[in-house]
Amino acid sequence: MKKLYFLLLSTVCVLSYGQNYSGGAGTINNPYQISTLDDLKYLSEHSSELGKNFIQTADIDASATSTWDFGRGFYTIGGSSSFYGIYDGGGYKIIGMVVNRSSFMYGGMFASLSASGTLKNINLVGGSFYADMYVGSLAGETKGTVNNCSSSATVKARKYGGGLIAIVYNGLTNCHATGNVEASSTAGGLASSAAGVISNCYATGNVSGSGAVGGLLGGSTDKVINCYATGNVSGDSAGGLIGNASKLVSDCYATGNVNGSQAGGLIGWMYSDVTRSYATGNVTGYALGGGSVGGLVGIAGHGFGSGSFSSISLSYSTGTVTGAGVKGGLLGKSDGNQIISVFNCYSRSNMPGGGSGLVGSFSQGGSSITMSYATGQLGGTATNGGLLGLGMGTLFDRAYWDYETTGSQVADASGWTSTDGARTTQAMKAQSTFVNWDFSNIWSIDPLINDGYPYLNPNSGTLSTNETVVKSAAEVKVYPIPANNQIYIVSEAPVLKYSITDVQGRLINEGAPNSKKFDVEISYLNKGVYFINLTYTKGRDSKKIIKN
Repeated sequence: MKKLYFLLLSTVCVLSYGQNYSGGAGTINNPYQISTLDDLKYLSEHSSELGKNFIQTADIDASATSTWDFGRGFYTIGGSSSFYGIYDGGGYKIIGMVVNRSSFMYGGMFASLSASGTLKNINLVGGSFYADMYVGSLAGETKGTVNNCSSSATVKARKYGGGLIAIVYNGLTNCHATGNVEASSTAGGLASSAAGVISNCYATGNVSGSGAVGGLLGGSTDKVINCYATGNVSGDSAGGLIGNASKLVSDCYATGNVNGSQAGGLIGWMYSDVTRSYATGNVTGYALGGGSVGGLVGIAGHGFGSGSFSSISLSYSTGTVTGAGVKGGLLGKSDGNQIISVFNCYSRSNMPGGGSGLVGSFSQGGSSITMSYATGQLGGTATNGGLLGLGMGTLFDRAYWDYETTGSQVADASGWTSTDGARTTQAMKAQSTFVNWDFSNIWSIDPLINDGYPYLNPNSGTLSTNETVVKSAAEVKVYPIPANNQIYIVSEAPVLKYSITDVQGRLINEGAPNSKKFDVEISYLNKGVYFINLTYTKGRDSKKIIKN
């Protein structure tokens, strides 16, 4: 009888163990299993669970949260406390989660993540997140590790709204967000502001706000590498990718239209360097007087002391630049004591209301434009420079502009009336014009690409950082070339995602095959030359394709 009693007692204990979840014990080796909405609800209601380990084991329909708590929705995990365990989403989905708590700070699925916590492989599909401050669909704030997470939810905040996370302190890797974001102050398609390296991330939603607003990040204080954004952006310091960028931006692009006071197709306000990046969206400035608008960067500076230095290299812009303020095809202007070096760049941005081919103005003597060119149409009645609007003491070195398309006979409209770089359209399409330019490694020229003007090789230049290797070592074949209906890709390493762009860098199509072998339909393309850009775990590559 005693044996039977102990057997029954043991059975009850086993059934009770972990009964609040679908299984597991909350340890690293045996994490709690999350497979239902009730599992998530229990976690959100019990602060004692915040240091445990979890793994999601099924897709979860969370649409019922829209009616919870009189319409306030899901109660953010952690509330006023931080999650410091591990939540592994397992690649499964959480569908339709709603948070609608106007008085909350740190609104999201998680309130905040501590430095010892980890969020990974979480996919939020649809849903909406609204709170007062620090609102992101995944988390309001993250100090720990976040990797391979995504969201398509919409986000709205009074201050600091991010499509995935509001405030990032420890970088992000392999994350993306596709929902729209709205905030009265500081907003980003992925995060409103970010510290730590942001790499291999993207955002596609439209973003609006005031202050610093970006298609990917409202502001960044560390490197941003191999990222892109495609949504339209509206704000004060507004960039297609980043509103305010304090450190290196490398191997990035943006294709959305941008509207702002300090507005750039890629970056609104930059304080450091940009390399191997481009922007194709139209940029509009709305501030009179102090406004600044550029096809790639709105404003560079403010200088941190005499002789502060920034550079733009191996980059280009193609979108139309209009509106109020100082306008430049590539850079609106520099500010303060900032010395700017522009080299191996070009702009094909038209400025129907006036502007200058590459740079609107340099504030500091000693700035330079080297091995770069401009072709955009410059309208308006003001005097326009083929390369520069204002900037005494600027060095022009092997820099050229198409005086037939720009309508300008001088490089610098401020009185330095050099005509050494003025060339006809025909001459601008001849390699012999560009003396001592590197057409082996950096530049190429082809009558079928970029309207015959020189273009930057997709793999030109090298990174000035050790965070990642952008040029993949993987062997890859794309065939047939030329092609009619399909192309086939065979690679040594799995291709995580691809994009097809035209010769001006405009995004046409994209996908995420995560495969070594796959095919891509191209029957819808017009005849011509395109690029297929391939992203791997540790780099990327680009191949030319020709559509018959």
